[in-house]
Amino acid sequence: MQTNSTSGHQGVNITYSRKGIPRYRATIHSKNKKITLGTFDSIEEAVKARAIAEQNLGYHENHGKVK
Repeated sequence: MQTNSTSGHQGVNITYSRKGIPRYRATIHSKNKKITLGTFDSIEEAVKARAIAEQNLGYHENHGKVK
């Protein structure tokens, strides 16, 4: 994970609506392409979507974990 992560979770970043409301965007890379999994109201939903996508794409369980 990058040191300048705003959410503290790999593949999840904070965006803001036009009204300034924070939203959480989940993304993942597969076959050299960035896939947007969606934009969510809570960070928990975004992290869950990212975890499901990692599982579906066959990522190793230790992918992105801090040692």
